[in-house]
Amino acid sequence: ECKNGLDDLAHSIVAVGWGVDEKSGEEYILAANSWSVMWGEQGLVRFQSKGNICGFATVPVLPHVQKV
Repeated sequence: ECKNGLDDLAHSIVAVGWGVDEKSGEEYILAANSWSVMWGEQGLVRFQSKGNICGFATVPVLPHVQKV
């Protein structure tokens, strides 16, 4: 069970892609976790794209890349 409230979040992860599960047809967001490549799918985890599962969309942060 994952919660999605602001005070429930424990760490940050990085969205690295998205796709559609071949068996269920459900869309997912692919995220990299900082724990290790031994966790999940070689360090990656799939989140259902709808429903803010585990607070994935509670506090999104977008990088701003500045040319130097």
